Amino acid sequence: MLGVGALGMATEGLEIDAHALAANGVILQMFAHGIAAAGLFYLVGLLESRTGARGLDDFGGLSAVTPRLAAAFFLLTFCSLGLPFMAGFAAEFLIFSGSFAVAPGLTAAAILGLLATAIFLLTVLQRIFTGETPGPLKTLRDLSLRETLVVIPLLILIFWAGIAPRHWLAWTSAASTPITQKAQAQP
Repeated sequence: MLGVGALGMATEGLEIDAHALAANGVILQMFAHGIAAAGLFYLVGLLESRTGARGLDDFGGLSAVTPRLAAAFFLLTFCSLGLPFMAGFAAEFLIFSGSFAVAPGLTAAAILGLLATAIFLLTVLQRIFTGETPGPLKTLRDLSLRETLVVIPLLILIFWAGIAPRHWLAWTSAASTPITQKAQAQP
């Protein structure tokens, strides 16, 4: 509920319509997805280079062995899922708020798709980071200082855009306004 209230205050006074709200959300979602996906690909690449493994069945229990990697992986995944106080939540809230006013049926279908994605991503997290750690992975090295310093700016951006979406909305509305005006002008 705090995230919903924060977004209400962030959009208060902007006086934008449903199309503009959704368009700003889409632009913010592109940013959030880009940051989260870049971080997740980086971490998956580190895991693959250290273990040579690619399948989910090759992993398990990594949160006990690599707590920094697990924390970063969880936070980036939670951003993709749209947890409050993260950029993914702010973006999805704007998208669903704007699109529900225009197309409630399609918005409901999109929310179901989001739920399916959540089930998939949470299953991936569970299989990689919980349970018994396979023997060869018990000595797996956690994130180094350099690797941690690569991930931290991504996490800062994710939380900044999620906690203070007003800054991002000011930037994105300049780009989305011409798009929504053009779309609304067409019959």
